[in-house]
Formats: sequence, structure tokens, C-alpha cells
Amino acid sequence: MQSPARTVGVAPPDMTVDGVNLASQINSSVNTLKSALPGITDVASAQAALPKINEAVAQLNDISARAAKLSPEGRSALAKLIVVVRPSINQMCDKVIATPGVEAVAKPAIDDLQAKLDTLARV
Repeated sequence: MQSPARTVGVAPPDMTVDGVNLASQINSSVNTLKSALPGITDVASAQAALPKINEAVAQLNDISARAAKLSPEGRSALAKLIVVVRPSINQMCDKVIATPGVEAVAKPAIDDLQAKLDTLARV
């Protein structure tokens, strides 16, 4: 009995919808978060970071809306991207929330962010 032929170097599923590469959009959102979240050390820096966090959430909303148009393989690949970056984002968010005085300022935006990541991890 022969084993089935194996394909070497299978191309990843296409994650482009309406001319937008969703994988690139996720990377952009994650990079925005990685630059904004670690800089939050007090209430003032949390307020200054909110526009960046909200920008990332808006990008994730757009990705979520477009993800419905992906093939099942594309949606699965998109969810895997989120699952991979999620632990580092969660760690940064936890650190922000644990910063004295910052929770009241940052928690609503971080809750939005977490909810959007949850949704994308299940597309």
C-alpha cells in the first residue's frame, strides 16, 4: 500500500479580501498594541495610549467584518494567527490593568480589545 503523495511547501491560504491582506492587517494591529501597551505606566500614559488601542480595535473590527468572506481555510489560518499572538497581548493587557490607577482609564478599551480577539480566534 502506497502512502499518499505529500506536497512540499504548500502555499498558505489566501487571506486577502476586497484587496486587503488580513494577515498584514493583524500584524499592523498587533504592532500598534505592542508599541502602545508597554508604555502605559500611569493614568496620563494610559490616556495617551487610548487612541492607539482604539485604532487597533477598529482595525480588528474591520478584519472581523471581512473575515466572513474568507474560505474556511482562510478563516482557520486567521484564527491561528490570533491564537499565536494572544498570549503576549494578554500579558501586556494584564500588566496595564494591574498598574495602580490605570484600570479605570484603560479597562473599557482593553475589554473591547479582548472581546474582538476572542471573536477573531473563533472565525
